[in-house]
Amino acid sequence: MMNWEKAREVIEEAFSNYYGESLKDIQLTLLGDVWQGLSYQQIARKNHLSVNYIRGDLAPKLWHKLSLSLGKKVTKSNFKQVVSNFKTDFSVAEVLNTATLDSGPEEYPPLNDFLAVDSPHYQERVEPLARQILPQPGAFLALQAPQGMGKTHCLRRLTYWAESQGYQTLYLNWNQAEPDALTSWPRLLEWLSFKFANFLNLSAVLSRGLDKQLLGSQDEFNKFLENEIFPRLTDPFLLVLDDVDTLFGVWEIASRFGRMINTWHEQSCYLPPWQGFRILLAYSPESPQFLTVDNSLFRATATLELEDFSASQIDILIQRACLSLTPQQHRELIALVGGHPYLLSQALYALKYRRQSPDIFLGQTSTLGGVYAPHLCAKARQLQAVPELLPLWRRLVWSDRPVTADSLDFRALRYLGLIQWQGNQVVIKNDLYRRFFRQID
Repeated sequence: MMNWEKAREVIEEAFSNYYGESLKDIQLTLLGDVWQGLSYQQIARKNHLSVNYIRGDLAPKLWHKLSLSLGKKVTKSNFKQVVSNFKTDFSVAEVLNTATLDSGPEEYPPLNDFLAVDSPHYQERVEPLARQILPQPGAFLALQAPQGMGKTHCLRRLTYWAESQGYQTLYLNWNQAEPDALTSWPRLLEWLSFKFANFLNLSAVLSRGLDKQLLGSQDEFNKFLENEIFPRLTDPFLLVLDDVDTLFGVWEIASRFGRMINTWHEQSCYLPPWQGFRILLAYSPESPQFLTVDNSLFRATATLELEDFSASQIDILIQRACLSLTPQQHRELIALVGGHPYLLSQALYALKYRRQSPDIFLGQTSTLGGVYAPHLCAKARQLQAVPELLPLWRRLVWSDRPVTADSLDFRALRYLGLIQWQGNQVVIKNDLYRRFFRQID
């Protein structure tokens, strides 16, 4: 059986030919340690990683990617045998040309589904800047965008990156919080305390009754973090909060939560126990409460807005979907949905997996029976919840030219993801919205 250096050459060549990129250092480290016969527990200790991260995230995704690039199912137990036989029996080019892998969703996942955090089909937007901000002491970063713009994908990719850099990370999705935690400040603190304690396997700490001290008191909760959580952290800590806009329905709770994490940020800038603490959160600004109040909820944060995919990124996604569009169909698709991640993914999914012809798809999309009906109805409900925006919106819908931005209400329409700026003027974001709202007006 070949040695690791030869095996590494085989793996890197196959991976590069299949994905068009190189393996990451952490992936090569894992493969080298597995080749040497180390267990996941031994690998975790050797490389100062969480065994749960290796077993539950890093390793399964890596075995899946190697299965595709080597043309045979790869697991931890058969890894050495597959790689050795691969080199012995075939050349890399022969296997890549003859492998009978399923060319369906596993190889090219539907873009409206969750992509793996290291998927080659992912298109980065704000991630490079975020990776510069997060290592800074006291980093407090927010991702802001309407629904369907890929905030959760971005959060998970940045979390994966942080873990690869040695950060301890805790990911919390507010959509998964207990319902009463969203309406009661004491219950919210209690829910957070259990999440922090379970993260470090400290359930015994809470069973001693410490949680009773946390109820209703931000100061006591902060002491809990300083006395019980931070001393047990061995690396910089990144708290990742997804769907924070779930809190916006009860503005008093949202305001208290905003003040609390703003305080955390301030303390992380100068208090030693907090200096390894980072915050990364994401929210949608579409809530009526957010639209109608001063949006200084997270005043200390650096806010990055997720924009549409660029023209070059759109072209890459269309190419990777292996779709053949005429120049006219390509222009019509871009005019219809632009680079909106959700709308574009739905289009590529329909064209690739439902085998809809481009002309039929482009002609039916703005109807209540089309693929975009749930999204369009949601936009209509959002507008109805803020009736003062309707006159301005109708003005835009029926205008074929850009409109001068002469009202603060344009900001609210931007938060809803309905418009985009062109200098000091605004236009509707895409033809899909214009067609639909003209039909129902």
